[in-house]
Amino acid sequence: MAVGKRSVAGQPVSAPGGVVRDWRSLIFAPLGDGQRRRRGSDAVRLAVAVLVTLCAVLVVQSNSRPEEVVAGVLSPPPDGVRWLVDVFWIGGSFGTVAVLLLLAALRRRWDVLRDLALAAAGALAVSGILVLLLGAAGGRPHTVHFDGYNLSFPVLHVAVAVGVATVGLPYLARGVQRLIESVLGLAILATVVAGQGLPVNVIGSMAIGWGVTAGLHLALGSPVGLPSGLEVRALLATIGLEPASVVPAAHQTWGAALYTADMGEGEALAVSFYGRDAADAQLLTKMWRFVFYRHSGAPLALTRIQQVEHESSITQLAARSGARVPEVIVASTLGPSRDAVVITRAATGQPLAELGQWPR
Repeated sequence: MAVGKRSVAGQPVSAPGGVVRDWRSLIFAPLGDGQRRRRGSDAVRLAVAVLVTLCAVLVVQSNSRPEEVVAGVLSPPPDGVRWLVDVFWIGGSFGTVAVLLLLAALRRRWDVLRDLALAAAGALAVSGILVLLLGAAGGRPHTVHFDGYNLSFPVLHVAVAVGVATVGLPYLARGVQRLIESVLGLAILATVVAGQGLPVNVIGSMAIGWGVTAGLHLALGSPVGLPSGLEVRALLATIGLEPASVVPAAHQTWGAALYTADMGEGEALAVSFYGRDAADAQLLTKMWRFVFYRHSGAPLALTRIQQVEHESSITQLAARSGARVPEVIVASTLGPSRDAVVITRAATGQPLAELGQWPR
């Protein structure tokens, strides 16, 4: 979920007295609590990447006339700017990889360097497997000729650059992310204009890099984990709540970030954040339940705010029926990322799980 990356406007939070800004806060995103967690959105991204790659392979092998038209419009570039196009596709792709590696080394984030290396190796491995299975041209018919174009599929520098960039971007501040995304986008366009890859080959290579990142995050967990307690505390202060401390809950659920806020005098609040991957997590959960239980459960909420409104309504209906449930204080959006949040006051008494009378 995105709440860990964008909390408090992308700035590291210090003491309640203010926000510390230095050169690191302008380049790097907050570290949050440092945890990694698997997200439902990564599973969706992996499935989409596989589908796009398969479609690209089918188009490559189908002798597509529209691809020939697009390639003829974009390439070749005028002789006077050919050198500039070459600078963009070389510098934008290889330069992006080099810059991300340098920033990770400056930050001394060896885990980030590991992720960048794994993304590059994964993109190369997937590309190598496709070359072995389909041939260097991806199975394109020999009767097809694109003068001045490199017919290789996948386009290695695109797959590697996209894989490394999508792994490294979550660690960077929003402004730096936008800059790298713009440079990489120009590099991909310049790759087609310079004749280093046909449009479908480039799109398939982008999907490979994107899918490698999603698979890596599913295997090792996404770095966009939970925001730190100080970040959540600063967000709660914007709605008039001043907890003495905020700590992540011991048991987390997929698609939401759960916290306990100590308000002092024995009072505690439960804070549940629903980030951008909450809907993806809910969709995958419903699919799992439908396959294994033949029942998908509650209706699918299309937005995060619908999820928190549903949780709030069910809780209040249970309270009206006489059940001992938490008291809903806030059910709305919060923070610059507009993450949905439910804040409740714990019901009196001791939870059954703590008494050993209810399964955890």
